[in-house]
Amino acid sequence: MLELSVEVKENLKTYQGFLKKWAQAINLVSRHTIQDVWVRHILDSAQIFSFLLPQEQVLDIGTGAGFPGLVLALMGHPQVRLIEPQHKRAVFLQEMIRVFQLPAVLDTRPIQNVPPEPFHVITSRAFCDLSSLFAHARPFLGPHSRVIAFQGRSGDKDLAACLQRWHFTYEYHPNKVHPQGRILVCSSLKDKKCV
Repeated sequence: MLELSVEVKENLKTYQGFLKKWAQAINLVSRHTIQDVWVRHILDSAQIFSFLLPQEQVLDIGTGAGFPGLVLALMGHPQVRLIEPQHKRAVFLQEMIRVFQLPAVLDTRPIQNVPPEPFHVITSRAFCDLSSLFAHARPFLGPHSRVIAFQGRSGDKDLAACLQRWHFTYEYHPNKVHPQGRILVCSSLKDKKCV
C-alpha cells in the first residue's frame, strides 16, 4: 500500500478520529463508507502526495471533508487551497486547519465565484466528471499546470468524452489503493472551442 512516516500516520489517524466523530452530526462522507474511511478516502487521497513538488500550489475543487486537499496538507504539503462552499463541511475544514495548525487556505465560495489565478496543480476527488473538472479548472491553469484526477470504472468513457472537447496530454498511474481505479495526470489542457 502506501508508506507513511510515523508523524504523518499519527496526523492522519487523528484526522480520521475527528472525521468519524463529526460525521455523526453532519454529512461529511457517505454513511456506508465511514467505517472504511482510512483506505477508501484517506489513503486514496494520500497517494497523490508523491506527484507534488514542495513549491507547487495546489487547488482542490470541492474538497468536501478534505479529500484530497486536507490530506495533502496533513502530509506536509505547504501550499493547498481548499474550495468548499457547503457551510457545515467548511466549518469542519476550518476546525481541522486550526487544530493541526495547517498553512492550508479555505475558500467557501463556489468555484465559479473564485477569482482566476494560476495554480500548479488542480485536483478533485468525487466532485464531478472529468470534463466538468477541466471546465472548473480552466480559469486556474498556468502554462505548466497539471490536473490530477481520480478515475474509477468509468475512466475510459470519461476520457473519451474529454478528448472530444479538450486538447491535453495525459498519463495514467495505477491507483495503489483501489486496483480498479487509476490516477490521471493531465497537462497542456486547452478547450477546443477556444483554440
